Amino acid sequence: MNLFRLLLDELYVKFSKSYLSTSMLYAPHYYMKLFGKVDDSELETISFLAAIYDYQMRVPSLLNKFLFLAEELYKRKARFVDLLDRRFWESFRQSFLNQVIYGFFHRFDPRMLGFYWIMKIVYERDLESKLRDSVEYDIALASTIYSELEKYRNIIPADEFKVVKSILPSPEKGSPFKRYNLFLRWIVRDEYPDLGVWKNLDKAKLMVPLGLEIQRVAGRIFYGKDTKASRSESIKITELLKQVNPEDPIKYDFVLSRPALLGWCLKETEYSHCQTCLLRQACKIGSKTETYSRLFDTKLKEPIEAKKPENLIKRHNHLVKIAYQYFIEKYKLHDCRTDVAIDHGLRPDILCYNKTTLVAEIKLTTKTIQGPQQLKTYATELKLKENSMGALVYGKTDPYEIKLIEESIEALELKNNYNKIEIYKYDEEKRTIDPYSR
Repeated sequence: MNLFRLLLDELYVKFSKSYLSTSMLYAPHYYMKLFGKVDDSELETISFLAAIYDYQMRVPSLLNKFLFLAEELYKRKARFVDLLDRRFWESFRQSFLNQVIYGFFHRFDPRMLGFYWIMKIVYERDLESKLRDSVEYDIALASTIYSELEKYRNIIPADEFKVVKSILPSPEKGSPFKRYNLFLRWIVRDEYPDLGVWKNLDKAKLMVPLGLEIQRVAGRIFYGKDTKASRSESIKITELLKQVNPEDPIKYDFVLSRPALLGWCLKETEYSHCQTCLLRQACKIGSKTETYSRLFDTKLKEPIEAKKPENLIKRHNHLVKIAYQYFIEKYKLHDCRTDVAIDHGLRPDILCYNKTTLVAEIKLTTKTIQGPQQLKTYATELKLKENSMGALVYGKTDPYEIKLIEESIEALELKNNYNKIEIYKYDEEKRTIDPYSR
């Protein structure tokens, strides 16, 4: 366990550099950046709202709305305490929704009907004091929130009450309370990137926020298989993490989620990139995996769910030809090949041997966060360390997914293998590729 902790501590430092930009935790950090010093109640409120709404909706879309909400408050020289005034809130809500895409806030609260009441409960109640003597903080928090909600039952309009109930996790037994535990991690832990607002709660009693990524990665590390989303599993994983770090067991929450988010640890284990995963040596599956991902056996080298991938392969081949011509002309290359076999049956989409070795991977989309893993694998097999360049070409790009790809490039330390790494996107109108720019 000591070696495992050393590895996790090392990765904690590595991942914390870029973690915030792809997490809802950036919302309270951005709020502090705008307003400077803020009251604890303000920080508690935006943190709770950001965590509780992080539910069945893509992070980039939801995060952008929270950042815009903070900006709108700043422009009006207002804060959450001002939003508690119902008249001011209704004016703010209508103005805010008129400016967001489709006038839509969240899948389960599109018109922000529940937002006001959740905000009111969190802002006006001293939640920390109600949890201080609790054995299980998450259950106590869930029960407290529901108890406070019941006090407003007779004054909350029925449609708004229904929305609030659909957003807030019920204190019933069996729930892993992922969002409550995420909030508690942010607000109790006092080490960056967490906020450390609540000083009177013991971080040793926190529970792991058991989401899909932790289920997969922690499950494979500790059990050799994916675990389920249940309170019992959350307790088991937390207890295992206490053996690693008794004083701060959930410190490594976001470290354990990264392999799944960065496209290394995939749903199907045979397609996972165990050979390049930074947690491989600690994983019961990864440490026993001697072969490369089965994605290298497919034409596209990325997960395909379509039953008939022929059209996707045609599009991929088209992009390969365009990228091939682009690189030859741009870098005056001569000895270039496509789909060329190297050791262990690996086949880079484009491989050029000149004064500079160029290795390029072509992907139809950034969705599955593939590319950096393949470049790392090729560099290992080709023993690339200098006079080499890596290129990733994507047919369709998403800014959030590009951030994860860039984080993967940094985490895998590809710059130790390639002098230069460039990301390109396909321009359908010009039928060429261009360097990616935000």
